[in-house]
Amino acid sequence: MKDMGEADGTKVPKGHSVTSHSLWQIPCCLEGYSDASWIAKNSGSNGCSGYVFTLGGGAVSWKSAKQTLITRSTFEAELCALDTIGTEAEWLFLLSQLPIVSQYLPPIAVHCDSQTTIAKVRSRKYNQKTKRHIQVRLKSIRALVSDRVIGIDFVGTKDNVADPLTKGLDLK
Repeated sequence: MKDMGEADGTKVPKGHSVTSHSLWQIPCCLEGYSDASWIAKNSGSNGCSGYVFTLGGGAVSWKSAKQTLITRSTFEAELCALDTIGTEAEWLFLLSQLPIVSQYLPPIAVHCDSQTTIAKVRSRKYNQKTKRHIQVRLKSIRALVSDRVIGIDFVGTKDNVADPLTKGLDLK
């Protein structure tokens, strides 16, 4: 018998076989976690955004980067992070539309730890004080929600998988 390493202990019940087609039948949910730090310790005046997408509990896509614009509040920083995760969610949603996936997939669940940002996305009120670059990002996120590409839910900071991606390492 050939050495199969880690797969040696895997058992397939009688009458069943593991095929690539049967792997698509495994119920799994694509989830995204978004977080931002308003002003990062070691990055000057720019904040930091981070996101993680998980599929069946394992990370499939992640990013941590300095924000490209200077935000004036935690709300703006979190909104920029949601816009970044929204762009990636669009690509992942397009992949789910490929004909190899035969089952209906619900909108991608995006978890955010800012209740203010979630309320602003869900609200349809127009505020003239909101800056233009923030309005563009807000409209983009609202479009993704209305097109059922993503659904935004609250997650506590302790349960946010993307939280460590916004914490910089010390320079020492």
